Amino acid sequence: STLFVAAVRSCYGESCLLHGVDWMPPKGGVTEEQMLQYMGANTHLTTLQAKQLIEDENVGFAYLSQREARPSLYSLVGMREHIKKRPPLATSEKVQQFVRARGKERMVAGFYHEGYEEPLLMLMRRRGIHAGLVVKGEEGALSMTTRLKSANASKGLPVNYCSGFRSSVSAAAL
Repeated sequence: STLFVAAVRSCYGESCLLHGVDWMPPKGGVTEEQMLQYMGANTHLTTLQAKQLIEDENVGFAYLSQREARPSLYSLVGMREHIKKRPPLATSEKVQQFVRARGKERMVAGFYHEGYEEPLLMLMRRRGIHAGLVVKGEEGALSMTTRLKSANASKGLPVNYCSGFRSSVSAAAL
């Protein structure tokens, strides 16, 4: 999960900001926010509180709920439940930047349906990200697994398929 990736990166001194929601239709799967709440984490941080946590060398990790960071975007949850479909913005919201980093920014996002990897990478590039990575997960989550793809699923990208980029532009130019 992205939670695991963020925890490992922060252990290596790479500050990480996760963002997400408590629940999202139409599928309503388990979210990072639900996992963090289960572990007792505060999932009601303001953008400033999240910034302070990722700047703290003893923490280097924060979670920002869309509910707190972008209430107008979060208000569309009811509409999503009503229409029972993912709206077009569902792809772009995965690569939101609620906080800008100093120096090089890196972003990791998960996708499930084929054809989303290049648009996600393009959105990352347009946001000036230094390095971007997309990983095919299960049902849109970044779910790194050792499980092999089902023998019945002979076509399509395998789980854990990765695609990405690294910019040659120096951090000073960003």
